[in-house]
Amino acid sequence: MHAHRFKLQSSKHVKLIIVIVFLLSLVVTLLLPIPRLALLCVFFIVAAYGFFIFWRIGLLKGNNTVQIIDYHADGRFFLFTPHSNHGLSATLRGDSVVTTTIAVLRFNIPNRRLPFTVIVWKDALLGDEYRQLIVLLKTGVSVKEAHS
Repeated sequence: MHAHRFKLQSSKHVKLIIVIVFLLSLVVTLLLPIPRLALLCVFFIVAAYGFFIFWRIGLLKGNNTVQIIDYHADGRFFLFTPHSNHGLSATLRGDSVVTTTIAVLRFNIPNRRLPFTVIVWKDALLGDEYRQLIVLLKTGVSVKEAHS
């Protein structure tokens, strides 16, 4: 069936970045020179939007947030979102970037004009899976297959 399945977890790095930007936005909002009632309205709008972004991106609950990346032996990828049961068939693009901390994976998906980007932080995968993902992306061979 599939050579490897990568189940993405919520990343501490992403949560930290979102919280810092959110708190700075609230501080800037409080410093605006507008009447108190307007300030209160803007503050609650920024707070609501910050919580929405944290829930959607930080906790991986958004409709288009990839939670599982399946790699098949024939080189195809399937991307699973919270609302997809069968997964999106995808082909990895050459302009994807992989480092020791973060991987920016860009996929072509049939019937979609723009590429689909998945950002994978090292702490979003359990244990040694991030290293396995890097090896798979660079060589095209799963670590499990290499040891067989």
